[in-house]
Amino acid sequence: MEQYKVVNSQVERGKQASDDTLLSGESFQRKASKLSTSSIIFTGQLSSQLAARTLAVLGASPGQMLLGKFPNSETRIEILESVRDKNAFVFLNPSPPVNESLVQNALVIQALKLAGAQKITAILPYFFYSRQDRRADCRPPISARAVTDILKATGAHHIVTIDVHARQIEGFFDGPFDNLEGLRHMAPHVLADLGPGLVVVSPDAGGSKRAEGFSRTLERISGVYSPLVVLSKFRPSPSEPPTITCSAGSEALSGKTCVLVDDMIDTGNSMIAAAQALKDRGARKVILCASHGILSNGAAKKLREAKWRDEPLLERMYLSDTIDIENERKDFVRTISLSPLLAEAISRLDRTDCSIGELNQLHNFGEKISPTLQIQSEVPYDA
Repeated sequence: MEQYKVVNSQVERGKQASDDTLLSGESFQRKASKLSTSSIIFTGQLSSQLAARTLAVLGASPGQMLLGKFPNSETRIEILESVRDKNAFVFLNPSPPVNESLVQNALVIQALKLAGAQKITAILPYFFYSRQDRRADCRPPISARAVTDILKATGAHHIVTIDVHARQIEGFFDGPFDNLEGLRHMAPHVLADLGPGLVVVSPDAGGSKRAEGFSRTLERISGVYSPLVVLSKFRPSPSEPPTITCSAGSEALSGKTCVLVDDMIDTGNSMIAAAQALKDRGARKVILCASHGILSNGAAKKLREAKWRDEPLLERMYLSDTIDIENERKDFVRTISLSPLLAEAISRLDRTDCSIGELNQLHNFGEKISPTLQIQSEVPYDA
């Protein structure tokens, strides 16, 4: 199989990052570390494949630390090299067990603070508890705020995440908070596989801006209009499947390939209901595209086997590698690595003359690249 990439706004073919993972944007040649000597990256015991791929793109080695457990199961952490006055980056992995990962990484952050690190940046590819961003029910916590409080209290100065569920979370943290738009960098792969003229669909009003950005990126690359459809979703309670309605007429969807775009896929119930609504309006194919593949309780199998009139409901699912995905059929799930995006973000934070905010205006890193990360060639990764 081949990787698709965008060079000077043209879709071309290239290599994959691994047997089942495509690189977003363009890939980088593995060579000597592209970070300054004042920066260091730490990855916890529970860190994801994305952390390893990002280090490989940067040509960097992880910081040395001891991670283990005391006999009573409490976490034991020791930083094994000097970090005094250094710029430390810590990868936080939200894969299960989520709470253990959060505590472990909070302790790593505090250890770096106590060891004299000048600045600590928490890298959360998927933000813990991001859907618990408000008091929607009777007397719940605002868990997303609690997470930012924990990170700040233990010593984090800066947070970097990808496609956060609710933008108000950015205001919970007392410090810089950068939300990278990973879906923009997944769009070229979807376009290369499916061709132009796709109908981009948001499963609910809350995701309309996200889907609009995806649609505009497709148009910018292909020069072909990609209409946007926003569905209406009503969920009686968190434990019940949603009811989704489509106000777009059959003339807008008949015979079209629709791409359902969202920040995450958890149980898959919303996506199944949305796909059924699109099929009922005449859509020829329905494709899923999401940044975060949580896929709880066998959701991938449920999505793969979902039917519409005795035919497969869904053609394919595109996910990024913000959360590790194991043992899924590669003919249905295609994984796009966002390691080049995170590597470029880290490289820009390592400098004082580069903007990280402009990454959200790029769909291809070749448009405007940091001097520290020059695009060279595709890199095979051992994922």
